Amino acid sequence: MKVRIFTFGCKVNQYESQWLREAFVSRGDEISEEDDFDLALVNTCCVTAKAEKDARILVRRLLREGKMVQITGCIPEKPEGFFLRDYSDAEILRRHKVYSHFPKADRKISSFAGHTRAFVKIEDGCNNRCAYCIVPLVRGPVRTRREKEILGEAAGLVSAGYRELVLTGVNLGSYGAETGTSLSRLLPKLAENPLLKRIRLSSIELPHITPLLLSTLAQIPAFCPSFHIPLQSGSDRILSLMGRSYGAAEFLDTVFRIKDLFPSALFTTDVMVAFPGESDSDIEATCDIIRKVGFFRCHLFPFSPREGTRAYTMPDHIPALRRKERMARVRACAEEVKRRIALKYIGKEHEVLFEQSRNGFQTGFTENYLLTGSTSPLCREGEIVRVRLLSPPSSEQAWFIAEPCV
Repeated sequence: MKVRIFTFGCKVNQYESQWLREAFVSRGDEISEEDDFDLALVNTCCVTAKAEKDARILVRRLLREGKMVQITGCIPEKPEGFFLRDYSDAEILRRHKVYSHFPKADRKISSFAGHTRAFVKIEDGCNNRCAYCIVPLVRGPVRTRREKEILGEAAGLVSAGYRELVLTGVNLGSYGAETGTSLSRLLPKLAENPLLKRIRLSSIELPHITPLLLSTLAQIPAFCPSFHIPLQSGSDRILSLMGRSYGAAEFLDTVFRIKDLFPSALFTTDVMVAFPGESDSDIEATCDIIRKVGFFRCHLFPFSPREGTRAYTMPDHIPALRRKERMARVRACAEEVKRRIALKYIGKEHEVLFEQSRNGFQTGFTENYLLTGSTSPLCREGEIVRVRLLSPPSSEQAWFIAEPCV
């Protein structure tokens, strides 16, 4: 049987889709990336209403086309049984039944399709209860993956040629919260492999960036100094309403401490706009922190009411027109900061792990996560090449143009 996997959402879902690819192969199925397939596996996300809507549209289309459809991921875990009710012709593959569905499959991945770096999931679940977030309801509490299993998977991926591993999880920094271990204990063991040239953290919440973790990272030559730290808001009032466990001053203090230890560090973040009760001054506070931190990239998204969360029933939801205006305001601020930072990199040298071809360029990421492209034949897929950055991203292309240092 030919199977095509469609993935929505985060790096954890991307990792789990890779595991599913290998699980299907273990039972004799063929994975297809084309329109010629018999079974569609839709790995869903429900963080926002848009993510759910996109999944709905895809599933409806696949069923109309007469495809067999299996649905997994976060949406089937919602209490209201969204797909069970509306898509009875599709088969629901609940998360707790996945392993039994593929009895011959390993519990680890051996490759990462379409990438020259691989994601490694080290934990699942979240113990936080942010007012807007449905993830703890559909992913459950923190569950730490066994260290031996992680190290074995990492060793296999490196042996297969992957030179960069990206550690990921639903709440990455909570790794070990229920078992007594921690990222600070795991990372040095991963770094012992001499063939592993890069270790990167996907996204980490501010309270988990401890002095111990930072000192551990500073001692690992393979660590890539890129930090994705969700901000959500720069307003202490809104952060409190959201149920976030930090304030703006604490966020800035942590960032400045990171900059002292890692002068080349680049910062990216998530920002939620139009949370219930938000004012214009709250938006300005967010823009102020974006400028002070110097985020190179901000993932902006409007508040999306999720049934079952505290924010769903909060008063003072922001009207659509005002929400759109505020999104534009924050986006303009973020783009200006990005342009200012990008210009500082012109003429600088960095090492790039090249991954794929885009519009005649081989593209990949620097150690601090700048997307870079080069037309030089020296910049081959899977190779780490030292380059000089020549021009910044533009409206026409999203990457820095670079040339090899020879």
